[in-house]
Amino acid sequence: MVLPTNFMPLFFKSFDMAAYARKMFGMYGGKEEWVRIECDNSFAGVMIDRFGKNVSMIRLDDKRFVVNVEVAVSRQFLAWIISLGEGVTLVGPDNVVEMMNICLLYTSPSPRDV
Repeated sequence: MVLPTNFMPLFFKSFDMAAYARKMFGMYGGKEEWVRIECDNSFAGVMIDRFGKNVSMIRLDDKRFVVNVEVAVSRQFLAWIISLGEGVTLVGPDNVVEMMNICLLYTSPSPRDV
């Protein structure tokens, strides 16, 4: 297939590099999906750093908020969530939570290793 010579300038004109970078984790891509992440308030800066200053943070209570963001779901994304520790919980969608649970199953030490 031969693309018209004006295709690339039109493609790059409409391509939002900042939005693309916010969805990617490292150089690894995955299926783009909207995910829901619940966080302790102390993680507000982390969410802004990762998803940009316009990320919508919805207050759950005095101590927690939730973000709904579109990401490229990959092992690197799941590892990033895990690395944040107890103050961050991936809560949806169910298929991505299941991927997280499988990832945790394979990375958790077995009782004989403890």
